[in-house]
Amino acid sequence: METLQKILKDIDEHRDEAIEGLLELIRTGSSDGKATKAQEPVIRELQKMGFTVDCFQQEKAAEELPDFSPYDFTYDEGAYNVVGTRTGTGTVPSMMLFAHIDTEAEDFFGTFEDPYEAFI
Repeated sequence: METLQKILKDIDEHRDEAIEGLLELIRTGSSDGKATKAQEPVIRELQKMGFTVDCFQQEKAAEELPDFSPYDFTYDEGAYNVVGTRTGTGTVPSMMLFAHIDTEAEDFFGTFEDPYEAFI
């Protein structure tokens, strides 16, 4: 079976579990300064799927890179990135997924009573 077909089949077989995981991420809330708490379910899921997880803090050294573009926002104290690695067999192509974990600030949610209410 082609790799893409295997991925699509796996998504179909684990649809409910994937949706529940996304709902948990939404309910956790991760607006500016709160992203670290939202990393916890990501770490748990990666470990459950057999990934080796590495967490590292954003480096001030990035400011020294030639393509550094300054930005004006605040990370929560101790903010870190999460990387999941799963060693393959070398017989199939590699795949990398990247996601930005935090949501917009609550100010942009308008009149929602609970901006982190999750529903389908």
